[in-house]
Amino acid sequence: KATVSVLNWALCGRRRGLGRMSDVHTHHHHHGAQAEADADEQGIVLFRLGAMLVIFLIKIGFGHAPLYFRTNMKFLSLANAFAAGVFLAGGLAHLLPEAIEAAVTQAKHAQGEHEHAHTHCDMPSTPFVLSAAGFMLTFYIEKVMLAAPEGKSPTNSPGHDQELGGHVSFHGGHSHAYETNAIAKVDGGGSVMPIVLTAILSAHSVISGMALGIQGEKSKALLVFLAIVSHKWVEAFSLGTNIIKGTNGNTSTLLRLLAAFAVSSPFGILLGWGMRSALTGSTAGAVTAYLDAMASGTFIYIAIVDTLTEEFANGLDVHRKYAAVICGFATMHALGNLVAHHH
Repeated sequence: KATVSVLNWALCGRRRGLGRMSDVHTHHHHHGAQAEADADEQGIVLFRLGAMLVIFLIKIGFGHAPLYFRTNMKFLSLANAFAAGVFLAGGLAHLLPEAIEAAVTQAKHAQGEHEHAHTHCDMPSTPFVLSAAGFMLTFYIEKVMLAAPEGKSPTNSPGHDQELGGHVSFHGGHSHAYETNAIAKVDGGGSVMPIVLTAILSAHSVISGMALGIQGEKSKALLVFLAIVSHKWVEAFSLGTNIIKGTNGNTSTLLRLLAAFAVSSPFGILLGWGMRSALTGSTAGAVTAYLDAMASGTFIYIAIVDTLTEEFANGLDVHRKYAAVICGFATMHALGNLVAHHH
């Protein structure tokens, strides 16, 4: 009996020791997972801050560039076509599929299904509807709310430095020539169109900035950042050219309008960041998916309506432009796959 008692005591002690070791191991595991999550959160915060600074500097730098030199409009047009391909890939090949995937996951969770269940789940229509909503919202902002006054609409001459009456404006890399007597005047005697174009491009920047700020993973945020940067330098240079020509080289007006344009992207990133911070769990995932879907519509609009339609309108250098679009799409898609594979 004494031997049995000793054995029982030893076994109980071993079980208690193993239990304590298991608790310690579990504690270390949870602590390690929490530390990794904190490191990821710190990384995405630093990435957002860096993205805000880089986009701001790109806008300011390239917006001032027309003061010091004139560039080849043919090169600018090809670069804009390349950016259109980047935006198409960003919207169609990355943001929209990710929104659909997230929506399907949310639908499965709502139905109480396991993540890896093989049961049938209908394709949700919400991401497609929101993508169309993003497209139409951007269309309304640019073509309706901020449209040129009646009788003062621009005549397009995409991608070429064509002057009518001494005034040329550029929007997103495409030049829009205005007859002297068709330019809307403000009290100071300058053209109001640089202000309108600044408002249009700033609205674009806020929406795309929100798409970047809402991202919770650096890999996805990087893809949105690359799409934004590929286009913003062209927009900034074009807007700077427009402001200089529309205001007869008034540097104070250039500084004010470029400052408004430059802070629009950081402002959008902060809005998306705030929304991300205010939401948790499945709610944050759903909102991120919905904003990704809307951002995909905005990206598609910028690529097709705001860039490709005008770049190809005059029929000049169309083969090179088309090749640039394909290269932009392929580059963005390859980068997206590389980042996703690495992640």
